[in-house]
Amino acid sequence: MIDIHTHILPGVDDGSSSFEESIEMIKEEIEQGVTHIVLTPHVFSKEQDKTRAFHIKQFELLQEKVKDLNITLILGAEIYYRSHIDVNYDDFVFGDSNIILMEFSTSNFHDIESVVYDIQAQGYQVIVAHVERYQYLKKEDYQKIRNTGALLQVNASALLGISKYADKKIVNYLVKHQLIDVVATDTHHLKHRPPNLLDAYKKLKKHYKTDVLELMFNRINMNLINKVSAN
Repeated sequence: MIDIHTHILPGVDDGSSSFEESIEMIKEEIEQGVTHIVLTPHVFSKEQDKTRAFHIKQFELLQEKVKDLNITLILGAEIYYRSHIDVNYDDFVFGDSNIILMEFSTSNFHDIESVVYDIQAQGYQVIVAHVERYQYLKKEDYQKIRNTGALLQVNASALLGISKYADKKIVNYLVKHQLIDVVATDTHHLKHRPPNLLDAYKKLKKHYKTDVLELMFNRINMNLINKVSAN
């Protein structure tokens, strides 16, 4: 499995606060069967604490510290959409791919469909982070967003019913109508919002056929992993 939304990179946002904690989180991911982790620190949000240059430095240090573990780390970002900021998305893609993870306000309405359509038109593959949180979306909006070519990501904790941020009715709707493209942990710490991808996989077994389920937890491997592993 690949976890494409994590806050494991230490000392850069509201996620892991130390290399020691990050390493323990990575070991827990490995224990659950995760082979590739995308580190997605917050950018352009109030949670962002460091520059992109610092992200890269921390990423390189963390890679060195876990070089003996059976894991591939990829640097990405969770980009908070702000209409007044002109973003160079190349700075925040997953590894050497064209994939970006976009987050939107949960309280202020955004026309997510139009935003991701414009970004997709620039040549990026957009993943919309934790879509279960945007309560201003109508049911038909989820498929409209997917029709742009963007992918919908849902947090494992939402599927497990343990997320205080998720609307359970939305989660049930997304599961029932098979509108989930990617499942990820959005893990922040070992005790608070821990890695839990395997539990979500087991929970969804009764809702999806094996091939569909495997795709949800490994969807971007062909687009991303081969490139990164070849470097």
